[in-house]
Amino acid sequence: MKKNHKLILLSCLGSVLEYYDFIIYGMMVIYLGEVFFKDASLEVAYLKTFSILAIGYLVRPMGGYLFGVFSDLYGRKKTFLFVMFIMAFATFMIGILPTYEQAGILAPILLTVARILQGLSFGAEMPTVTTIIKENTEESSSGKYFGFIMSSTCIGTLVASMMVTFISRFQDAEIIAGIWRIPFLFGGVLAFLVLMMRSRISETEEFLSHSKALHKSSLSLTLDLFKNHWQAMILGMAGTAFFSYLIIFSLYLPIYLNQYFNFSKQDIFSTMTFSIFVSILFSPIFGHWFNYFNRSRVLKIITVLFIVFLFITLPYLKSGSLTSLFVFLFGYQFVISAYATNNLAILSKLFPLKLRVTGIGLCYNLAFSLASLTPLILTPFIETHNYDSIVLIFFTIVVIGLLLIHKKFQPPTLTLV
Repeated sequence: MKKNHKLILLSCLGSVLEYYDFIIYGMMVIYLGEVFFKDASLEVAYLKTFSILAIGYLVRPMGGYLFGVFSDLYGRKKTFLFVMFIMAFATFMIGILPTYEQAGILAPILLTVARILQGLSFGAEMPTVTTIIKENTEESSSGKYFGFIMSSTCIGTLVASMMVTFISRFQDAEIIAGIWRIPFLFGGVLAFLVLMMRSRISETEEFLSHSKALHKSSLSLTLDLFKNHWQAMILGMAGTAFFSYLIIFSLYLPIYLNQYFNFSKQDIFSTMTFSIFVSILFSPIFGHWFNYFNRSRVLKIITVLFIVFLFITLPYLKSGSLTSLFVFLFGYQFVISAYATNNLAILSKLFPLKLRVTGIGLCYNLAFSLASLTPLILTPFIETHNYDSIVLIFFTIVVIGLLLIHKKFQPPTLTLV
């Protein structure tokens, strides 16, 4: 059991840095637009920078598939180490890139390459961690460990938010001049250190004990997945759809709250930082508690409650009070932590061991790729200040997510956990 705890601990530690490295780009968009698209208007710079953000999400299914196949054929440990190296390299690369003033169009091109590498790496991280938790814990306690995974990603988000909060205290001119590099250099160096620690983990016993029954080629694995497990793929995407939009919209919140409700950047980042503690503390609690409920039903209830939550809190934000900002962001994190722990537990049970990482990697990352287009849809409304249209778009996304969760595909594994 101690061996399993060590493996899970190192997996969670790696997830902290993986998530920090991937999420810091989204939090720094408000500054990166001026660094890499200096000649464009502010709105166009945001749009282009969010486009590169979306590219990182769009390549995630490719990373989930490629590294998922590798993991299902050759083992979880090798995949874990390789994707960590790629993320560390790509994040450090962003920190040393030339700006648009120094290299012209080459600068955003290199930024795009780095973001693609980040997306490929991150596409394999959560599916592999989810699989390791599944294959190293008892069924009765798996929920709290999925909660720990969610807490780990939130710690990564917290560190990123703290970093951006620190950065935001400088003048914009100072940040654009070079301070913007610090979060990426910091993330890259720490990721390399965690890579060395992660090398100590061992392969899961379940994978080793069933190695003779595994697929022998990527082709047979892929054909098996789409021929015999397509319903599980649809259900996995449906469950992840709502969660993915929650995460993507949270990256847009600094711009949304600043442009539409006139909250200062410092107040937004500070409150977001404190609100993340909600997910860190409550994710394991929700994970353990929901072991005793039908997880699919819980997802539907949470989605409905979130719609009610938005109807109440969005008008309240127009008051401009810090209390309204606090209530909105803290409530938002409650929903994320409650939903995510249930969704990870469901995903871990949808696919058999022989294609588990590949299946989770595809359905999880395809949902996020679609959700990554949300900022591109919302950003043009900044110039027109059409608040109602933005709210309508987001509510439409929420309703679509709710309808998807009501898919009729209900494999026997989803009855009770």
